Amino acid sequence: MQTIDDWDLSSYLHASNNRAAIIALRLVSMFAVLRTFEQDRDLSNRVESIEASKSDLIAGLWLADTFVKHAIRLFHILPKTSDKNGKGERPHIFFEALPDKFETAEAVEVAKKLDIPERTSKRWLSDWNEKYIKRIKRGFYEKMPA
Repeated sequence: MQTIDDWDLSSYLHASNNRAAIIALRLVSMFAVLRTFEQDRDLSNRVESIEASKSDLIAGLWLADTFVKHAIRLFHILPKTSDKNGKGERPHIFFEALPDKFETAEAVEVAKKLDIPERTSKRWLSDWNEKYIKRIKRGFYEKMPA
């Protein structure tokens, strides 16, 4: 986390770093179980715990480090979004395609034509309420003036 902050990288990379840590723990656990299994030790009725070796830990951390480095590379390669929420252009295209006054069913139909899942379109309508659109009554919306 400190390196991401020191290099002034996006805070979005903190999530990738957290995921890499969780993945590292899972990988170390799997490596330990596999190593125990390869040693022909019975895993079914174990009373003592399986311990990760130093090589299991090093391999898991090395892979996690690689995952974070790849996330940083992808962050620099992928196009930047102009909006602050980081969702790209799809919400903007969807919003612009909506009529000034519409029903939920109409919005879902517009989303379907743009290959946007129904659930996503409904979530956007809910998120946009009182920001970009105004809910007139249940299922009826109106775009707010810019």
